[in-house]
Amino acid sequence: MVDWMVEVLTTFKSREPTFFLSVSIMDRYLKNKKDPLTNSDLHLVGIACMYISSKVEDIYPLRMSSVYEKIGHKKFSIASIREKESEILKCLDFLVYTPTIHDFLKIYSKIITQNFPESDNIFKISLYLAKLCLHDYQLCGILPSLLAGSCIHLTLKKLSLQKKESDNLILSKINNLSGHDINEITDKSNLICDLAQNFKEIYDGINNLTSANIKFTKMFK
Repeated sequence: MVDWMVEVLTTFKSREPTFFLSVSIMDRYLKNKKDPLTNSDLHLVGIACMYISSKVEDIYPLRMSSVYEKIGHKKFSIASIREKESEILKCLDFLVYTPTIHDFLKIYSKIITQNFPESDNIFKISLYLAKLCLHDYQLCGILPSLLAGSCIHLTLKKLSLQKKESDNLILSKINNLSGHDINEITDKSNLICDLAQNFKEIYDGINNLTSANIKFTKMFK
């Protein structure tokens, strides 16, 4: 479902925060949902979560006509989409927005990499890693503030923009910003690196994100 969300929201040119909020809404809904879901149910949940998120984050949100015809391929009625939207909102007590990895990445990268010549590229690579994390069962449940710090740390190491003697300084900055222990940050950086190196093997057939980011994918081979 996360892989499909990448495809849909890229096709409709939604903003990056829309994707992260869509996954956040879906995860929180599924966590609170007690009844088991079928594949068809999950498909409808994904559609409704993207629709809700787009109305929060996009300047020009998804239209219901597009959601019904092009995203749902007319498999679900407009009434059923609206009903699922309402159910999700009630399940979340209408607390739609919570900080996502994207929010923390924006803050951390602006502060930590402001003097780096490749600051924009650092953010893009970190964003790619963050999206990978949302595909993974082990990582998706970790606090977004910790994942964001770990993604930036891994990116800087991979780009060799930090010397070994300054690594502690970078980690100290991430620690101060995020409030997470340095050992936690390095541990999660290693897990993310392992995921990035072995993503295709672990999630065979899940390729919308990696195929659209070939240059980043090659960095972690």
